[in-house]
Amino acid sequence: LIRKSVTFSADNFVSLHSFSINEENFDYYNNLEIMWDGGLRPSEEKLNEDIQYSSGIISQAGELEDLQVTGSDKNISRTLFSGKTDWTAIRSKYFINALLADTPGSFASMSAQNIDFGEADRAPLYKISIGYPLNTYNILARVYLGPLDIDYISQTGTTLDETMNWGWVIIRPISKGILWVLKFMHNALHLNYGLVLLLFALLIRLITGPLTKKSYESTQKMQKIQPEIKKMQSKYKGDSQRLNREMMGMYKKHGVNPLGGCLPMVIQMPLLMALFIVFRTTIEFRGQPFILWIKDLSKPDIVFHLPFN
Repeated sequence: LIRKSVTFSADNFVSLHSFSINEENFDYYNNLEIMWDGGLRPSEEKLNEDIQYSSGIISQAGELEDLQVTGSDKNISRTLFSGKTDWTAIRSKYFINALLADTPGSFASMSAQNIDFGEADRAPLYKISIGYPLNTYNILARVYLGPLDIDYISQTGTTLDETMNWGWVIIRPISKGILWVLKFMHNALHLNYGLVLLLFALLIRLITGPLTKKSYESTQKMQKIQPEIKKMQSKYKGDSQRLNREMMGMYKKHGVNPLGGCLPMVIQMPLLMALFIVFRTTIEFRGQPFILWIKDLSKPDIVFHLPFN
């Protein structure tokens, strides 16, 4: 009735799936679907942290639908998403399983239910599928089952990299640039990621140092003229327009910018937020040791455990 061919490769995380349907002998009335209903097993020591990032994702015409079970008593009933479907996926903190439709589907479906899994507060098991109309005779699809690593994901030739945590639109280019620099320093210089982070911290300091210095100098100037500002505020407290004119004149006389103290810090914020986002979920640090007690750069820096809770 259905002939399925599966091809595995030794050098990547993609398997090829080909379905040939013999309609003459296959009596069916519903649409056809290729489905993954086994979920994606949590892999980290801290289950709740791993599950926190888990979700089911659907890509249709370049737009993503991201569904997540948010509580132990929450489930997602089978939901259909009509439209040309490029891929559907299940992700955790560091890994992803994606159905990539080389023969685009006409709809997608997703459901999820909590199951018992270790000591996790919630453990959603996601089911995803890509659907096809009744007149479909051949289906070509791929399954990417592997790490959320941009080097491997980009080889699929899809928009699967959008499932990675890059932050808001304005921050995404910065996040991707930071990850590229980290990977370049690691691969080109053949350095341990711990040393890479130290060098990267120095690089960030060189970039943000002038801005921090500018902010400090502006704050110092504002502090010097504070006594004069207070006198002026007392003198013109009944005339706000005159007060504003006098204050602007004083700022100009002393070369002070009222926003000079906070503006350099605001400029740094997108960079600092991108650093936080990349360091929090990048798989490159997972399992990477550094020195002495530091066995995994992706985990909290624990020197020792106290003998009580």
